[in-house]
This record gives sequence, C-alpha cells and structure tokens, in this order.
Amino acid sequence: MSHKSFVTLFICLGLLVCSAVPAQAQKAGQITRHTGATFIDQAAARPGLQVASKPAADGMPFGWNDTLRTGDAARLRAQLNDGSILSLGQNAKLKVIKHDERSQQSSFELIQGKVRADVVHLAQPSS
Repeated sequence: MSHKSFVTLFICLGLLVCSAVPAQAQKAGQITRHTGATFIDQAAARPGLQVASKPAADGMPFGWNDTLRTGDAARLRAQLNDGSILSLGQNAKLKVIKHDERSQQSSFELIQGKVRADVVHLAQPSS
C-alpha cells in the first residue's frame, strides 16, 4: 500500500469514528448537595429514544436539556458553571434548557414545584 493510500485510509477511518460517537451534551453545572430521592433525567441522544434517569449524587454533572427532579421530602442544590446556585424543594422538576456562562444567557423551565436561585452578578449588556 502506498503512503498516499495509507494516509487517505487513515483520514477516512478517523471521520467514521468521529461521526459514530454522539456529541456530548454541554455541561451546565453539577450537583453540590442532595437529600432524599433526587434524580437527573438526561435528554435522549436522539428523538425517539427513552430518557435516561439516574439517581443524583454529589459532584454529578448535568447538562443542557437535562431535568433535575426531587421526590417527597427531598431537596437538591446545584451549582451552575458561572457560580449561580439553584435550590429545588420537594416534588420539583426543573429542566435546564440552556446555560451559557460565556454569554451569560440561560433558560430554564420550572415544570413543577419550587426553586430558589442565587444568581451571580450579570455584567454583559445582553445577559
């Protein structure tokens, strides 16, 4: 096999491997404290796939389009990448639609329950 053919084959294999691995979700923050039954419902990688629900643990990261969920008598505290803190009360569901600390633009959907937010100072005009 010639050197040129080998290089071409190597590049093609690299492209196949890169296209087969799904892009990782963008990290929005991590769980810093929890009590009781708390979960992170991770968004499906592709439409039609089942949502993956994992028990939350201290230090566990969550990303865009994930849902933070608490059960009866449960609490969850999450720190976002920009240092802001979200505190969820019992029986709460909060979907992290987007959290971009560089542009200071975030979007959340409170589906159920109560949430308290301690937000860092926003310095950009479009934040």
